Amino acid sequence: MVPVYKMDTTQPVVGSNWLGTVQDGLDFGLNTWLKIEQMNAMKDASGAGRKAMDDTVQVESPQVVEVVQVPQPNQDLVQQALSGLKIGTGSMLAVFGGIAFLWWLSKR
Repeated sequence: MVPVYKMDTTQPVVGSNWLGTVQDGLDFGLNTWLKIEQMNAMKDASGAGRKAMDDTVQVESPQVVEVVQVPQPNQDLVQQALSGLKIGTGSMLAVFGGIAFLWWLSKR
């Protein structure tokens, strides 16, 4: 037998501090989720959920359009160029950072 939680429809009371408000919101959300899970468990235990699944007719939606992306021949070249740009940018930053560090050490 599945324990039934008392169905409480009251909204959380907003506290005077923000932490209490967050706590109240989380409690309300968790209690709502608990109620939904308990109803699903009762449906599964009684067989009503399985019957609803068997009675539901599933048809393919006419709005679904499958988009096939054709690979471009130069797509690999673009990816290689971008990776080279990232490596080059990192190297330039390292070189200029090293020069700036050495300049800073020379001024000390």
